[in-house]
Amino acid sequence: MKRGGGHRGGSFGGGRSSGGSFRGGGMRSSRMSRSSRRYHHHHHRRRYRPYYGRPYYGRRGYYGRPYRSGSGIIGLIVFLFIVMLIATIFIAGAASSTTNHTIELAPGTSFAVSYSSFSDSGVKIDVINGRMETYIFNGEPAKSQTVSKSYNYSGTLDSNDYEYAGLSLTDGSYASVTWVASSPVNYYAIRGEQNLVKWEGGDNTHFYDNYGDTGSHTLTVSKSDNYYFAVESLTPNNAYTMNIDLTIPVHDLTGSKSQFSGSQTLSGSDVNGDTMVFYNPTSDDARAHVSIESAFSFGVVFITIMALTIGGLYLLYKRAKPKASQNTSTGSSSGGQVGAKEEIQQTLLNRNNTASQFKTRPQAKYCDTCGSAVLPNSKFCIECGQKI
Repeated sequence: MKRGGGHRGGSFGGGRSSGGSFRGGGMRSSRMSRSSRRYHHHHHRRRYRPYYGRPYYGRRGYYGRPYRSGSGIIGLIVFLFIVMLIATIFIAGAASSTTNHTIELAPGTSFAVSYSSFSDSGVKIDVINGRMETYIFNGEPAKSQTVSKSYNYSGTLDSNDYEYAGLSLTDGSYASVTWVASSPVNYYAIRGEQNLVKWEGGDNTHFYDNYGDTGSHTLTVSKSDNYYFAVESLTPNNAYTMNIDLTIPVHDLTGSKSQFSGSQTLSGSDVNGDTMVFYNPTSDDARAHVSIESAFSFGVVFITIMALTIGGLYLLYKRAKPKASQNTSTGSSSGGQVGAKEEIQQTLLNRNNTASQFKTRPQAKYCDTCGSAVLPNSKFCIECGQKI
């Protein structure tokens, strides 16, 4: 009687009772008994194993194909790649920065700004007043001449009011400031735009101060930056006059890598250098806002992280690798050494000798009445029944 109503071999031959294609482990004849089908299905797979009976290395799957043991390594590599990619994005984003400068140039003067050539930089130049030219150099160029310029400021200040004048002065510049007021005023010299903002907020970020209705201050600039000279009144209706005489060295602009004029947005090869020199070619003051966006190269960060990861994995592998057996002393008077192979053999021999002390064959036991052999733990003889 046919058992099972499945497809191509029945439910006991490895097929399914309803639907699906044939995947039986036994022969396709439906006359094979249930037990024969099951035995053939579980023990005889010759027709599905082309390497059956042949020597092979490693485990093989149901149809004789090798297991893909390398999938774990591939998964680990993919995982490490994703982790390195995420770390690269995070580090490159965290390392990016934007530096803002306000360039205030007197007529015919110049000012240099350095930036990192290691990073991919983008520069945005927004000229607000006048005209300004930009030159790209590798390193700050030398200064070939000087320009003299005088500024005169006057006005009336109320109590706690202040006014300041500022310029971008390159190193080597010389400034002479004098002031006269109807009532005593506070005079301050401040370096840097950020310090000016803090000073306006009430912080003492100035590097020089003086008090009086008249006074003077001279300055030799040792570091290129924006310098501001301010007077603050302590009384109302305080009329003042402030004179600033400047001598400013100017950079030699010959030999620049590239040149731009006016407002610009530069990137890539446009800023392939490390120094920008801004120059005011007109007879009026010029002012510009400059933003430098610096971000570490994505490729450089990724390669660095990958190299560190590979180096760390190699060190872990070296630490986890079993060390070669060290030669040990035999302890004899001659001080000879034995190799690892002899040491292992000696250890196994000692272990066997120790084990032989506990594994001894029990002696035969006989009945005292009839002399028949009995089991060692028997209490009665199986032949005569007497107690042993």
